[in-house]
Amino acid sequence: MKLINPTDSEIDAAVAEKVAGWKRLHAEHAFDGGVKCEIDAWAAPSGRIADAVPQFSRSADAVLPLLERMDRWQCDYGRPEKKYRLYFIRREGEGTAATFPRAACLALLRAHGVEVDIGAPSA
Repeated sequence: MKLINPTDSEIDAAVAEKVAGWKRLHAEHAFDGGVKCEIDAWAAPSGRIADAVPQFSRSADAVLPLLERMDRWQCDYGRPEKKYRLYFIRREGEGTAATFPRAACLALLRAHGVEVDIGAPSA
């Protein structure tokens, strides 16, 4: 999987699938008379069904349980650029962003083999 200049929602969906173990559910049904119904939902690892995944990239409370599963990690806050840099001590994966949750998500995705390109020219 490759993400290019992802939005927070795209990051949240990728973290849910690749890191947290959520499954995307999609169903379509055509009723008599040609009316179509589409359902998009998510299944949490617990089996609970939700219409959206947690906002991992916007909430430290949502992303910290995922970091706790990792062996060792460190986060630095750099000045003057005012960005958080999170990285893993014994594993590939690093993320730099204006907020801690977003930096954590980028590092987690990269540690799980997702290629994330921030700042790339849009197609």
